[in-house]
Parts: sequence; structure tokens; C-alpha cells
Amino acid sequence: MRLHPPTDDQVASMRRKIFAEIARNRARRRSRLTFTAATTALVVAVTTAGAILVEMAKPDDLNVSFDCYTTADLSAPHGTTSFVDDDRDRDRTLALEDRVAQALEFCMAGYNAVPTDGDVEMVRVVNPTVCMMQDRRLAVLPNEQYASTEDFCEGLDLAAPFE
Repeated sequence: MRLHPPTDDQVASMRRKIFAEIARNRARRRSRLTFTAATTALVVAVTTAGAILVEMAKPDDLNVSFDCYTTADLSAPHGTTSFVDDDRDRDRTLALEDRVAQALEFCMAGYNAVPTDGDVEMVRVVNPTVCMMQDRRLAVLPNEQYASTEDFCEGLDLAAPFE
């Protein structure tokens, strides 16, 4: 029995079938990849949004709670101011300019307070500068090098309030 090679039409037909199958496989692979990427992106976005909401301070905390540092070291002991209970609006965040002014005012009052114990020295804070922490509350720290607010805060991995 003698075998005959395929005709040109048969070879062309086989090529068309093979290339059509390759194209279908690529399309399936792209669809799976797109679905996987979209699902992953959605999960990351939802998780990040949830984490951000959990990490944000409440409006009232943004308005009345400021961290006052005597060194430019965020791990150092520091004071946190907080207002006493009054008739303020607890659900609305004040304008950032007002929050910065209050943070400076309250921290400066603490820095300039006269110690009641004779053994404690007065605190000297050079060039107090306001930075925004990750939870959007404000911190006042000494900026002894007189760096710009942006550079100073960035050096501490914090944000400048008016970026």
C-alpha cells in the first residue's frame, strides 16, 4: 500500500484549523487573565478602602486631638491634647487652617506652661511645625533645622497639612 502526501488543499485546511485553535486558546487565556486581574484589583481596592476607613480618625478627634512632641522623634513620649466636653459639632471636621491654628495654640500652651514641680525644667520647642499623621490628626514637632514644612514632614514620613 502506498501512502500519498496530503494535497495542497488538505495542508491549507489543516493550517486553518490549527491557527483557529491557537487563536481560541489565546482568547481563552486572555479572558482568564483579565478576569483574574480584575478580581484581584477589586479585592485589593475593597481591602484598601476598608483599611483607610478604619484608620481615619473620627471628625471630632480631628478637631480636638493633637499630638505635641518636644523632639522630632515620633517614637518619643509626647502629649496628646483633647478638649473637654462642650457644645461643639462632633460630626463635622473643621477647616484645615483652623485645625492647624488650634494645634499650634494648644501645643504652645503646653510647651509654655510653668512647671508646678521645682525639679522639672521648662520645655523649649524650636520652630514648632505642624504635620499630618496617617490618621489625618495633626502633630506639632520642633523643626530645629528650619526646613520647609513639606521637607520636614516628609522626612518624618508624615504629610504637610497644606500639600
